[in-house]
Amino acid sequence: MEEKYSYIVGDSLMTAAFLSYAGPFPSEYRESFLQEELLGKVKSLKINHSKDYNFPEFLVKPVDFIKWGLKGLPDDQFSKENGVLVRKGRMFPLMIDPQLQGNRWIREMEKESKDKFVILDPQTDNYMKTIEMSVANGNVVLLQNLEEEIDSSLEPLLNKTIKKVADRFMIYLGDKDIRYN
Repeated sequence: MEEKYSYIVGDSLMTAAFLSYAGPFPSEYRESFLQEELLGKVKSLKINHSKDYNFPEFLVKPVDFIKWGLKGLPDDQFSKENGVLVRKGRMFPLMIDPQLQGNRWIREMEKESKDKFVILDPQTDNYMKTIEMSVANGNVVLLQNLEEEIDSSLEPLLNKTIKKVADRFMIYLGDKDIRYN
């Protein structure tokens, strides 16, 4: 008989791989990646896993999906995966969002923290200064209307190139070190 939590290692392994790798791909590829690559590898290595493994459900409680749905996140598998990638991923998410569903969802999720939520686009006056202040103050920033080419001065931020200096976390942004909060 299988122990109660014997599936944790396999499910955690598949979740880490999915979280690290599958984000930029469409739903068909994600499903193929999960079924053929992840599940196939876990089975071939004889690692225990849930028979009904589901990436978003492994990381997020059902009540959170309900809350997210009330804030505008669609109730399909792909949207749930995207929601988990946005909320649980280590890297900052970059979204191609032609229907603006993700944009509306993030706005609704951050509505209560309006003094800590900043919406910018590259044409905003003092764009870099606002980003620098937001990073230092720990604000959530929604960068919208970006082109295919993103300003290279944002790369350290998007890559989370954070360094610890004494008791502070710093990031080189633009042309100076900024305290990272």
